[in-house]
Amino acid sequence: MQSLDMALLSYEMDNTSPSTLRTPMWIPQMSLPIGMGLLLLQFVRTLLIDIQKISSGEFSKEAE
Repeated sequence: MQSLDMALLSYEMDNTSPSTLRTPMWIPQMSLPIGMGLLLLQFVRTLLIDIQKISSGEFSKEAE
């Protein structure tokens, strides 16, 4: 995952923003891999719920 590699590289190189605050760049850069991880968890959760509905026959009742 390149976004995680970018954030880790910023951490290792101690990159900071060019503003007065000198915020470490790895902090805002980590929002992308964290968000992708959360999206993946939500996808797996939805997939498991749908598989459970299909196996119980509940999914076909909703389509009617």
